[in-house]
Amino acid sequence: MSPALGVLMTVAFVTTLMVSVAWLRGSVGLKPETARKIVHVGGGVLAMSFPWLFTNWHAVVAACGVNAVALAVTRYTNLFPRQFKDVLGGVDRGSGGEFYFPLAIALLFPLARGELALYLIPVFILTFSDTAAAIIGSRYGVTHYRASTGKSAEGSLAFFVVTLTLTYGLLALLTGLDHSNLLSLSIAVAVATTLTEAIATGGTDNLAVPLIAFLFLFASLGQTESAGWTQAGLPAMLGIALVDLQRRIPAFVGPGYTRRMRLYLSEMFPVPLRVVTAVAYYLGVASLVRLVLDLQTTLWTTYTLLGSWTLFFHMLVLRLMDELKDIEVDRELFPQRPVPSGRVRIGDIKSGLALASVLLVVPNMFVPGARWMVLALLAYSFLMFRFFFVPDLLRRHLLLNLATHNPVVVVVLLYLVALVGAEHGMTMADADWRLVLLLIAFYWPATFAWEIARKIRSREEEDAYVTYSQIFGRRGALLVVAGAQTMSLLVGTYLYLEFELSGLFLLVLITAYAAGQWGPVRFAICPGPGTSKLRPYAEGFVFGVLTSALVECLFGGNLNLA
Repeated sequence: MSPALGVLMTVAFVTTLMVSVAWLRGSVGLKPETARKIVHVGGGVLAMSFPWLFTNWHAVVAACGVNAVALAVTRYTNLFPRQFKDVLGGVDRGSGGEFYFPLAIALLFPLARGELALYLIPVFILTFSDTAAAIIGSRYGVTHYRASTGKSAEGSLAFFVVTLTLTYGLLALLTGLDHSNLLSLSIAVAVATTLTEAIATGGTDNLAVPLIAFLFLFASLGQTESAGWTQAGLPAMLGIALVDLQRRIPAFVGPGYTRRMRLYLSEMFPVPLRVVTAVAYYLGVASLVRLVLDLQTTLWTTYTLLGSWTLFFHMLVLRLMDELKDIEVDRELFPQRPVPSGRVRIGDIKSGLALASVLLVVPNMFVPGARWMVLALLAYSFLMFRFFFVPDLLRRHLLLNLATHNPVVVVVLLYLVALVGAEHGMTMADADWRLVLLLIAFYWPATFAWEIARKIRSREEEDAYVTYSQIFGRRGALLVVAGAQTMSLLVGTYLYLEFELSGLFLLVLITAYAAGQWGPVRFAICPGPGTSKLRPYAEGFVFGVLTSALVECLFGGNLNLA
Protein backbone atom coordinates (compact mmCIF):
# COMPACT_ATOMS: atom_id res chain seq x y z
CA MET A 1 0.00 0.00 0.00
CA SER A 2 1.29 3.46 -0.89
CA PRO A 3 2.06 5.83 2.01
CA ALA A 4 -0.40 8.43 0.68
CA LEU A 5 -3.23 5.90 0.60
CA GLY A 6 -2.39 4.78 4.12
CA VAL A 7 -2.51 8.37 5.39
CA LEU A 8 -5.88 8.91 3.67
CA MET A 9 -7.23 5.74 5.26
CA THR A 10 -6.23 6.90 8.75
CA VAL A 11 -7.87 10.29 8.17
CA ALA A 12 -11.03 8.58 6.92
CA PHE A 13 -11.09 6.28 9.95
CA VAL A 14 -10.68 9.12 12.44
CA THR A 15 -13.33 11.19 10.63
CA THR A 16 -15.80 8.29 10.70
CA LEU A 17 -15.05 7.73 14.37
CA MET A 18 -15.66 11.38 15.24
CA VAL A 19 -18.91 11.51 13.27
CA SER A 20 -20.16 8.32 14.91
CA VAL A 21 -19.35 9.48 18.44
CA ALA A 22 -20.90 12.90 17.79
CA TRP A 23 -24.06 11.15 16.58
CA LEU A 24 -24.13 8.95 19.69
CA ARG A 25 -23.77 11.99 21.93
CA GLY A 26 -26.75 13.64 20.30
CA SER A 27 -28.97 10.58 20.03
CA VAL A 28 -28.39 8.64 23.26
CA GLY A 29 -26.88 11.35 25.49
CA LEU A 30 -23.40 9.85 25.68
CA LYS A 31 -21.38 11.38 28.54
CA PRO A 32 -18.42 13.59 27.53
CA GLU A 33 -15.82 11.40 29.24
CA THR A 34 -17.28 8.27 27.64
CA ALA A 35 -17.18 9.95 24.24
CA ARG A 36 -13.51 10.84 24.71
CA LYS A 37 -12.66 7.29 25.72
CA ILE A 38 -14.40 5.83 22.67
CA VAL A 39 -12.28 8.12 20.49
CA HIS A 40 -9.25 7.14 22.56
CA VAL A 41 -9.82 3.40 22.10
CA GLY A 42 -10.63 3.85 18.43
CA GLY A 43 -7.42 5.78 17.88
CA GLY A 44 -5.47 3.09 19.71
CA VAL A 45 -6.95 0.30 17.61
CA LEU A 46 -6.02 2.28 14.48
CA ALA A 47 -2.45 2.70 15.77
CA MET A 48 -2.20 -1.06 16.34
CA SER A 49 -2.65 -1.59 12.61
CA PHE A 50 0.28 0.63 11.64
CA PRO A 51 2.96 -2.14 11.50
CA TRP A 52 0.88 -3.81 8.78
CA LEU A 53 -0.48 -0.64 7.18
CA PHE A 54 2.82 1.25 6.78
CA THR A 55 6.29 0.13 5.76
CA ASN A 56 8.26 3.20 6.90
CA TRP A 57 8.09 5.66 9.74
CA HIS A 58 7.80 8.75 7.54
CA ALA A 59 4.24 7.82 6.58
CA VAL A 60 3.33 7.16 10.22
CA VAL A 61 4.62 10.57 11.28
CA ALA A 62 2.70 12.16 8.40
CA ALA A 63 -0.51 10.35 9.36
CA CYS A 64 -0.18 11.36 13.01
CA GLY A 65 0.60 14.96 12.04
CA VAL A 66 -2.37 15.27 9.68
CA ASN A 67 -4.78 13.86 12.25
CA ALA A 68 -3.37 16.07 15.03
CA VAL A 69 -3.87 19.16 12.87
CA ALA A 70 -7.41 18.05 12.01
CA LEU A 71 -8.23 17.55 15.69
CA ALA A 72 -6.78 20.98 16.54
CA VAL A 73 -8.90 22.62 13.85
CA THR A 74 -11.97 20.78 15.16
CA ARG A 75 -11.35 21.79 18.76
CA TYR A 76 -10.16 25.36 18.44
CA THR A 77 -12.08 26.72 15.46
CA ASN A 78 -15.71 26.96 14.40
CA LEU A 79 -15.24 25.29 11.02
CA PHE A 80 -17.09 22.15 12.12
CA PRO A 81 -20.41 21.63 13.93
CA ARG A 82 -20.45 22.08 17.69
CA GLN A 83 -21.06 18.35 18.20
CA PHE A 84 -17.60 17.51 16.89
CA LYS A 85 -15.92 20.03 19.16
CA ASP A 86 -17.82 18.65 22.18
CA VAL A 87 -16.42 15.18 21.51
CA LEU A 88 -12.95 16.55 22.39
CA GLY A 89 -13.64 19.47 24.69
CA GLY A 90 -16.83 18.52 26.46
CA VAL A 91 -15.20 17.43 29.71
CA ASP A 92 -14.79 19.67 32.74
CA ARG A 93 -11.04 19.22 33.02
CA GLY A 94 -8.57 20.77 30.61
CA SER A 95 -6.66 18.15 28.65
CA GLY A 96 -4.40 18.01 25.64
CA GLY A 97 -4.46 14.22 25.53
CA GLU A 98 -5.77 14.03 21.96
CA PHE A 99 -2.57 15.78 20.79
CA TYR A 100 -0.17 13.83 22.98
CA PHE A 101 -1.65 10.57 21.65
CA PRO A 102 -0.54 10.99 18.01
CA LEU A 103 2.78 12.42 19.18
CA ALA A 104 3.39 9.24 21.19
CA ILE A 105 2.62 7.06 18.17
CA ALA A 106 4.83 9.19 15.91
CA LEU A 107 7.73 8.64 18.32
CA LEU A 108 7.11 4.97 19.11
CA PHE A 109 6.92 3.68 15.56
CA PRO A 110 10.42 4.77 14.41
CA LEU A 111 11.96 3.97 17.79
CA ALA A 112 10.64 0.39 17.73
CA ARG A 113 12.38 -0.19 14.36
CA GLY A 114 10.04 -3.03 13.36
CA GLU A 115 10.08 -4.87 16.72
CA LEU A 116 6.42 -5.65 17.35
CA ALA A 117 6.80 -6.09 21.12
CA LEU A 118 8.45 -2.68 21.50
CA TYR A 119 5.65 -0.97 19.56
CA LEU A 120 2.46 -2.94 20.29
CA ILE A 121 2.79 -3.32 24.06
CA PRO A 122 3.05 0.46 24.73
CA VAL A 123 0.15 1.08 22.34
CA PHE A 124 -2.00 -1.58 24.03
CA ILE A 125 -1.24 -0.04 27.44
CA LEU A 126 -2.04 3.43 26.16
CA THR A 127 -5.29 2.23 24.64
CA PHE A 128 -6.79 -0.18 27.15
CA SER A 129 -5.10 0.39 30.53
CA ASP A 130 -5.75 4.12 30.44
CA THR A 131 -9.38 3.49 29.52
CA ALA A 132 -9.81 0.95 32.33
CA ALA A 133 -8.35 3.41 34.84
CA ALA A 134 -10.75 6.14 33.70
CA ILE A 135 -13.83 3.89 33.84
CA ILE A 136 -13.08 2.31 37.21
CA GLY A 137 -11.83 5.57 38.69
CA SER A 138 -14.90 7.55 37.66
CA ARG A 139 -17.37 4.91 38.88
CA TYR A 140 -15.72 3.45 41.96
CA GLY A 141 -12.88 5.82 42.85
CA VAL A 142 -13.06 7.12 46.42
CA THR A 143 -9.38 7.27 47.45
CA HIS A 144 -8.16 10.26 45.48
CA TYR A 145 -4.53 11.35 45.31
CA ARG A 146 -3.39 14.75 46.47
CA ALA A 147 -0.90 14.70 43.59
CA SER A 148 -3.39 14.53 40.76
CA THR A 149 -6.69 15.96 39.66
CA GLY A 150 -9.47 13.41 40.03
CA LYS A 151 -7.26 10.31 39.88
CA SER A 152 -7.75 7.58 42.45
CA ALA A 153 -6.13 4.47 43.88
CA GLU A 154 -8.97 2.39 42.47
CA GLY A 155 -8.30 3.68 38.97
CA SER A 156 -4.57 3.04 39.38
CA LEU A 157 -5.28 -0.52 40.53
CA ALA A 158 -7.34 -1.12 37.39
CA PHE A 159 -4.54 0.35 35.29
CA PHE A 160 -1.99 -1.94 36.96
CA VAL A 161 -4.04 -5.13 36.54
CA VAL A 162 -4.83 -4.50 32.88
CA THR A 163 -1.22 -3.49 32.11
CA LEU A 164 0.21 -6.54 33.87
CA THR A 165 -2.16 -8.85 31.99
CA LEU A 166 -1.59 -7.23 28.59
CA THR A 167 2.18 -7.05 28.96
CA TYR A 168 2.53 -10.65 30.11
CA GLY A 169 0.29 -11.96 27.34
CA LEU A 170 1.90 -9.96 24.53
CA LEU A 171 5.43 -10.75 25.71
CA ALA A 172 4.54 -14.45 25.80
CA LEU A 173 3.15 -14.19 22.27
CA LEU A 174 5.87 -12.01 20.71
CA THR A 175 9.08 -13.02 22.53
CA GLY A 176 10.82 -16.17 23.67
CA LEU A 177 11.19 -15.19 27.35
CA ASP A 178 10.67 -17.83 30.02
CA HIS A 179 8.01 -17.49 32.72
CA SER A 180 10.27 -15.85 35.31
CA ASN A 181 11.51 -13.17 32.92
CA LEU A 182 7.99 -12.64 31.56
CA LEU A 183 6.67 -12.03 35.05
CA SER A 184 9.50 -9.78 36.23
CA LEU A 185 9.42 -7.60 33.13
CA SER A 186 5.62 -7.41 33.17
CA ILE A 187 5.65 -6.30 36.80
CA ALA A 188 8.32 -3.69 36.06
CA VAL A 189 6.36 -2.23 33.14
CA ALA A 190 3.07 -2.33 35.06
CA VAL A 191 4.46 -0.59 38.15
CA ALA A 192 6.38 2.06 36.20
CA THR A 193 3.50 2.96 33.89
CA THR A 194 0.96 2.93 36.72
CA LEU A 195 3.03 5.43 38.67
CA THR A 196 3.52 7.54 35.56
CA GLU A 197 -0.22 7.59 34.83
CA ALA A 198 -1.00 8.50 38.45
CA ILE A 199 1.20 11.60 38.54
CA ALA A 200 0.69 12.84 34.96
CA THR A 201 -1.84 15.64 34.43
CA GLY A 202 -3.37 17.54 31.54
CA GLY A 203 -3.37 14.50 29.23
CA THR A 204 0.42 14.13 29.34
CA ASP A 205 -0.01 10.49 30.39
CA ASN A 206 -0.87 9.77 26.75
CA LEU A 207 2.74 10.61 25.92
CA ALA A 208 4.61 9.66 29.09
CA VAL A 209 3.03 6.24 29.69
CA PRO A 210 3.88 4.61 26.32
CA LEU A 211 7.38 6.09 26.26
CA ILE A 212 8.13 4.83 29.78
CA ALA A 213 6.80 1.39 28.77
CA PHE A 214 8.99 1.45 25.67
CA LEU A 215 12.12 2.36 27.65
CA PHE A 216 11.54 -0.47 30.13
CA LEU A 217 10.94 -2.99 27.33
CA PHE A 218 13.88 -1.81 25.26
CA ALA A 219 16.29 -1.93 28.19
CA SER A 220 15.01 -5.20 29.64
CA LEU A 221 14.43 -7.60 26.75
CA GLY A 222 17.20 -10.12 26.65
CA GLN A 223 18.41 -9.40 30.19
CA THR A 224 19.06 -12.14 32.71
CA GLU A 225 16.50 -13.27 35.23
CA SER A 226 18.17 -11.49 38.13
CA ALA A 227 18.37 -8.27 36.11
CA GLY A 228 14.68 -8.55 35.34
CA TRP A 229 13.72 -8.81 38.99
CA THR A 230 16.05 -5.94 39.85
CA GLN A 231 14.28 -3.81 37.25
CA ALA A 232 10.93 -4.81 38.69
CA GLY A 233 12.09 -3.52 42.06
CA LEU A 234 13.32 -0.15 40.80
CA PRO A 235 9.87 1.27 39.95
CA ALA A 236 8.56 -0.10 43.25
CA MET A 237 11.19 1.96 45.08
CA LEU A 238 10.21 4.90 42.92
CA GLY A 239 6.62 4.44 44.06
CA ILE A 240 7.65 4.53 47.72
CA ALA A 241 9.64 7.71 47.04
CA LEU A 242 6.65 9.37 45.35
CA VAL A 243 4.34 8.47 48.23
CA ASP A 244 6.86 9.97 50.63
CA LEU A 245 7.10 13.11 48.52
CA GLN A 246 3.32 13.45 48.54
CA ARG A 247 3.38 13.28 52.32
CA ARG A 248 6.18 15.81 52.70
CA ILE A 249 5.36 18.29 49.93
CA PRO A 250 1.79 19.62 49.98
CA ALA A 251 2.11 21.77 46.85
CA PHE A 252 0.11 19.44 44.64
CA VAL A 253 -3.08 20.18 46.59
CA GLY A 254 -5.80 21.63 44.41
CA PRO A 255 -6.36 21.87 40.69
CA GLY A 256 -4.45 25.14 40.45
CA TYR A 257 -1.06 23.42 40.51
CA THR A 258 -0.99 22.60 36.80
CA ARG A 259 -2.15 26.10 35.88
CA ARG A 260 0.50 27.72 38.08
CA MET A 261 3.31 25.54 36.75
CA ARG A 262 2.28 26.22 33.17
CA LEU A 263 2.47 29.91 33.95
CA TYR A 264 5.90 29.44 35.52
CA LEU A 265 7.24 27.43 32.60
CA SER A 266 5.90 29.88 30.04
CA GLU A 267 7.73 32.78 31.70
CA MET A 268 10.86 31.16 33.11
CA PHE A 269 11.45 27.94 31.17
CA PRO A 270 9.95 28.01 27.64
CA VAL A 271 9.44 24.30 26.96
CA PRO A 272 9.63 24.27 23.11
CA LEU A 273 12.93 26.18 23.15
CA ARG A 274 14.38 23.93 25.84
CA VAL A 275 13.33 20.80 23.93
CA VAL A 276 15.12 22.07 20.81
CA THR A 277 18.15 22.94 22.94
CA ALA A 278 18.24 19.48 24.53
CA VAL A 279 17.96 17.68 21.18
CA ALA A 280 20.62 19.92 19.59
CA TYR A 281 22.91 19.45 22.59
CA TYR A 282 22.70 15.66 22.51
CA LEU A 283 22.97 15.31 18.73
CA GLY A 284 25.86 17.79 18.62
CA VAL A 285 27.98 16.05 21.24
CA ALA A 286 27.03 12.56 20.06
CA SER A 287 27.91 13.49 16.49
CA LEU A 288 31.38 14.67 17.45
CA VAL A 289 32.02 11.54 19.52
CA ARG A 290 31.00 9.42 16.54
CA LEU A 291 33.21 11.45 14.20
CA VAL A 292 36.38 11.11 16.25
CA LEU A 293 35.73 7.41 16.89
CA ASP A 294 34.56 6.74 13.30
CA LEU A 295 31.22 5.27 14.41
CA GLN A 296 28.28 4.81 12.03
CA THR A 297 24.71 5.26 13.28
CA THR A 298 21.31 6.71 12.43
CA LEU A 299 19.93 10.06 13.50
CA TRP A 300 16.92 8.93 15.54
CA THR A 301 17.65 6.13 17.99
CA THR A 302 16.40 5.30 21.45
CA TYR A 303 19.58 6.85 22.81
CA THR A 304 18.74 10.11 21.05
CA LEU A 305 15.42 10.16 22.89
CA LEU A 306 17.02 9.22 26.22
CA GLY A 307 19.86 11.74 25.93
CA SER A 308 17.53 14.57 24.92
CA TRP A 309 15.07 13.63 27.67
CA THR A 310 17.83 13.66 30.28
CA LEU A 311 19.24 17.00 29.15
CA PHE A 312 15.79 18.59 29.14
CA PHE A 313 14.94 17.49 32.67
CA HIS A 314 18.41 18.36 33.94
CA MET A 315 17.96 21.91 32.64
CA LEU A 316 14.58 21.99 34.39
CA VAL A 317 16.10 20.69 37.64
CA LEU A 318 18.76 23.42 37.56
CA ARG A 319 16.17 26.10 36.78
CA LEU A 320 13.96 25.05 39.71
CA MET A 321 16.96 24.84 42.04
CA ASP A 322 17.96 28.37 41.06
CA GLU A 323 14.42 29.51 41.78
CA LEU A 324 14.63 28.21 45.34
CA LYS A 325 18.19 29.47 45.94
CA ASP A 326 17.49 32.97 44.65
CA ILE A 327 14.06 33.58 46.16
CA GLU A 328 15.18 36.35 48.52
CA VAL A 329 17.21 38.13 45.83
CA ASP A 330 14.32 37.84 43.37
CA ARG A 331 11.89 39.32 45.88
CA GLU A 332 14.12 42.34 46.17
CA LEU A 333 15.26 42.82 42.58
CA PHE A 334 12.73 40.95 40.40
CA PRO A 335 9.38 41.17 42.20
CA GLN A 336 7.48 40.73 38.91
CA ARG A 337 8.66 37.13 38.42
CA PRO A 338 6.14 34.32 39.05
CA VAL A 339 7.31 33.19 42.51
CA PRO A 340 8.12 36.60 44.09
CA SER A 341 4.82 37.97 42.77
CA GLY A 342 2.88 35.14 44.43
CA ARG A 343 1.44 33.76 41.20
CA VAL A 344 3.41 30.54 41.75
CA ARG A 345 4.01 29.03 45.18
CA ILE A 346 7.34 27.90 46.59
CA GLY A 347 5.72 24.52 47.23
CA ASP A 348 4.93 24.28 43.52
CA ILE A 349 8.62 24.68 42.73
CA LYS A 350 9.62 22.06 45.30
CA SER A 351 7.12 19.57 43.93
CA GLY A 352 8.22 20.26 40.37
CA LEU A 353 11.84 19.75 41.41
CA ALA A 354 11.01 16.38 42.96
CA LEU A 355 9.16 15.14 39.89
CA ALA A 356 11.76 16.47 37.44
CA SER A 357 14.50 14.68 39.41
CA VAL A 358 12.60 11.39 39.23
CA LEU A 359 11.97 11.79 35.50
CA LEU A 360 15.64 12.63 35.00
CA VAL A 361 16.96 9.49 36.66
CA VAL A 362 14.51 6.64 36.11
CA PRO A 363 14.86 6.07 32.32
CA ASN A 364 18.65 5.93 32.70
CA MET A 365 18.50 3.14 35.28
CA PHE A 366 18.18 0.58 32.53
CA VAL A 367 21.25 1.63 30.54
CA PRO A 368 24.25 0.28 32.48
CA GLY A 369 26.70 2.61 30.75
CA ALA A 370 24.72 5.72 31.73
CA ARG A 371 23.28 4.62 35.07
CA TRP A 372 26.06 5.80 37.34
CA MET A 373 26.84 8.94 35.37
CA VAL A 374 23.26 10.24 35.61
CA LEU A 375 23.31 9.58 39.36
CA ALA A 376 26.57 11.52 39.56
CA LEU A 377 24.96 14.32 37.55
CA LEU A 378 21.97 14.55 39.87
CA ALA A 379 24.19 14.26 42.94
CA TYR A 380 26.43 17.12 41.78
CA SER A 381 23.36 19.23 41.02
CA PHE A 382 21.99 18.68 44.52
CA LEU A 383 25.40 19.47 46.01
CA MET A 384 25.24 22.75 44.10
CA PHE A 385 21.81 23.32 45.57
CA ARG A 386 22.28 22.36 49.19
CA PHE A 387 25.74 21.71 50.51
CA PHE A 388 28.78 23.36 49.02
CA PHE A 389 26.96 26.63 48.59
CA VAL A 390 26.46 29.06 51.42
CA PRO A 391 23.79 31.45 50.09
CA ASP A 392 24.95 34.52 51.98
CA LEU A 393 28.53 33.96 50.84
CA LEU A 394 27.65 33.30 47.21
CA ARG A 395 25.49 36.39 46.84
CA ARG A 396 28.59 38.44 47.60
CA HIS A 397 31.07 36.32 45.64
CA LEU A 398 29.89 35.65 42.11
CA LEU A 399 33.22 34.12 41.11
CA LEU A 400 32.91 31.48 43.84
CA ASN A 401 29.43 30.79 42.53
CA LEU A 402 30.83 30.36 39.02
CA ALA A 403 33.66 28.09 40.18
CA THR A 404 31.24 25.73 41.91
CA HIS A 405 28.34 25.83 39.45
CA ASN A 406 29.99 25.77 36.03
CA PRO A 407 31.82 22.40 36.36
CA VAL A 408 28.43 20.71 36.15
CA VAL A 409 28.88 21.13 32.39
CA VAL A 410 31.80 18.68 32.58
CA VAL A 411 29.61 16.13 34.36
CA VAL A 412 26.94 16.58 31.67
CA LEU A 413 29.52 15.97 28.94
CA LEU A 414 30.83 12.85 30.71
CA TYR A 415 27.26 11.55 30.92
CA LEU A 416 26.79 12.11 27.17
CA VAL A 417 30.07 10.35 26.38
CA ALA A 418 28.94 7.41 28.54
CA LEU A 419 25.55 7.29 26.81
CA VAL A 420 27.02 7.36 23.29
CA GLY A 421 29.47 4.67 24.38
CA ALA A 422 26.61 2.53 25.71
CA GLU A 423 24.85 2.82 22.34
CA HIS A 424 27.92 1.30 20.67
CA GLY A 425 28.76 -1.29 23.33
CA MET A 426 31.59 0.61 25.01
CA THR A 427 32.05 1.60 28.66
CA MET A 428 33.82 4.53 30.26
CA ALA A 429 36.70 2.17 31.05
CA ASP A 430 37.20 1.80 27.29
CA ALA A 431 37.25 5.56 26.73
CA ASP A 432 40.24 7.36 25.22
CA TRP A 433 40.58 10.10 27.83
CA ARG A 434 42.65 12.28 25.51
CA LEU A 435 39.60 12.47 23.26
CA VAL A 436 37.27 13.01 26.22
CA LEU A 437 39.38 15.94 27.41
CA LEU A 438 39.38 17.40 23.89
CA LEU A 439 35.58 17.21 23.82
CA ILE A 440 35.38 18.96 27.18
CA ALA A 441 37.82 21.63 26.02
CA PHE A 442 35.68 22.18 22.90
CA TYR A 443 32.24 22.46 24.50
CA TRP A 444 32.88 23.75 28.01
CA PRO A 445 34.41 27.14 27.09
CA ALA A 446 31.40 27.96 24.89
CA THR A 447 29.05 27.35 27.82
CA PHE A 448 31.39 29.25 30.15
CA ALA A 449 31.28 32.25 27.78
CA TRP A 450 27.47 32.10 27.80
CA GLU A 451 27.45 32.14 31.60
CA ILE A 452 29.62 35.28 31.66
CA ALA A 453 27.83 37.06 28.79
CA ARG A 454 24.38 36.82 30.34
CA LYS A 455 25.56 38.78 33.39
CA ILE A 456 27.20 41.75 31.69
CA ARG A 457 25.45 45.12 31.83
CA SER A 458 26.05 48.71 30.86
CA ARG A 459 26.90 51.28 33.53
CA GLU A 460 23.34 52.64 33.43
CA GLU A 461 21.83 49.20 34.13
CA GLU A 462 23.97 48.21 37.11
CA ASP A 463 22.18 47.84 40.46
CA ALA A 464 22.42 45.65 43.57
CA TYR A 465 22.43 42.53 41.39
CA VAL A 466 26.06 41.35 41.17
CA THR A 467 27.32 41.04 37.58
CA TYR A 468 30.61 40.10 35.94
CA SER A 469 30.85 43.60 34.51
CA GLN A 470 31.03 44.84 38.14
CA ILE A 471 33.75 42.30 39.01
CA PHE A 472 35.97 42.49 35.93
CA GLY A 473 34.85 45.80 34.53
CA ARG A 474 32.94 45.99 31.27
CA ARG A 475 35.95 45.48 28.98
CA GLY A 476 37.45 42.80 31.23
CA ALA A 477 34.22 40.79 31.19
CA LEU A 478 34.05 41.08 27.41
CA LEU A 479 37.63 39.82 27.15
CA VAL A 480 36.73 36.78 29.27
CA VAL A 481 33.86 35.99 26.89
CA ALA A 482 36.07 36.46 23.82
CA GLY A 483 38.85 34.36 25.34
CA ALA A 484 36.55 31.45 26.18
CA GLN A 485 34.95 31.47 22.72
CA THR A 486 38.36 31.68 21.09
CA MET A 487 39.47 28.61 23.02
CA SER A 488 36.50 26.65 21.65
CA LEU A 489 37.40 27.82 18.15
CA LEU A 490 41.05 26.77 18.55
CA VAL A 491 40.17 23.34 19.92
CA GLY A 492 37.62 22.91 17.15
CA THR A 493 40.29 23.79 14.59
CA TYR A 494 42.62 21.20 16.14
CA LEU A 495 39.86 18.57 15.90
CA TYR A 496 39.32 19.55 12.26
CA LEU A 497 43.01 19.05 11.47
CA GLU A 498 43.64 16.00 13.67
CA PHE A 499 40.67 13.95 12.49
CA GLU A 500 40.58 15.29 8.92
CA LEU A 501 37.06 16.65 9.14
CA SER A 502 35.50 18.43 6.19
CA GLY A 503 35.63 22.17 5.65
CA LEU A 504 31.91 22.32 6.49
CA PHE A 505 32.69 21.65 10.16
CA LEU A 506 35.15 24.52 10.30
CA LEU A 507 32.89 26.81 8.27
CA VAL A 508 29.99 26.41 10.70
CA LEU A 509 32.34 26.97 13.62
CA ILE A 510 33.96 30.11 12.18
CA THR A 511 30.57 31.55 11.19
CA ALA A 512 29.24 30.99 14.71
CA TYR A 513 32.36 32.56 16.18
CA ALA A 514 32.04 35.67 14.01
CA ALA A 515 28.36 36.04 14.88
CA GLY A 516 29.10 35.49 18.58
CA GLN A 517 31.77 38.19 18.58
CA TRP A 518 29.60 40.80 16.85
CA GLY A 519 27.48 41.58 19.91
CA PRO A 520 30.37 42.03 22.37
CA VAL A 521 32.35 44.13 19.86
CA ARG A 522 29.36 46.39 19.25
CA PHE A 523 28.84 46.75 23.02
CA ALA A 524 32.52 47.58 23.56
CA ILE A 525 32.38 50.30 20.90
CA CYS A 526 28.97 51.73 21.86
CA PRO A 527 28.22 50.70 25.46
CA GLY A 528 24.67 51.27 26.63
CA PRO A 529 21.36 49.58 27.43
CA GLY A 530 20.61 49.20 23.73
CA THR A 531 23.71 47.10 23.03
CA SER A 532 24.23 45.27 26.34
CA LYS A 533 22.02 42.23 25.65
CA LEU A 534 24.81 39.75 24.88
CA ARG A 535 23.04 36.53 25.84
CA PRO A 536 21.59 35.84 22.33
CA TYR A 537 25.04 36.16 20.76
CA ALA A 538 26.58 33.77 23.29
CA GLU A 539 23.70 31.31 22.82
CA GLY A 540 24.20 31.52 19.06
CA PHE A 541 27.84 30.58 19.46
CA VAL A 542 26.94 27.61 21.69
CA PHE A 543 24.40 26.48 19.09
CA GLY A 544 27.05 26.78 16.36
CA VAL A 545 29.54 24.72 18.37
CA LEU A 546 26.89 22.04 18.92
CA THR A 547 25.66 21.90 15.34
CA SER A 548 29.09 21.93 13.66
CA ALA A 549 29.65 18.21 14.25
CA LEU A 550 26.01 17.38 13.49
CA VAL A 551 26.22 19.13 10.11
CA GLU A 552 29.48 17.31 9.42
CA CYS A 553 27.86 13.95 10.22
CA LEU A 554 24.76 14.63 8.14
CA PHE A 555 26.59 15.78 5.03
CA GLY A 556 29.73 13.73 5.51
CA GLY A 557 28.00 10.36 5.43
CA ASN A 558 28.50 9.31 9.08
CA LEU A 559 24.84 9.79 9.90
CA ASN A 560 21.59 9.23 8.07
CA LEU A 561 17.98 10.18 8.63
CA ALA A 562 16.54 6.67 8.52
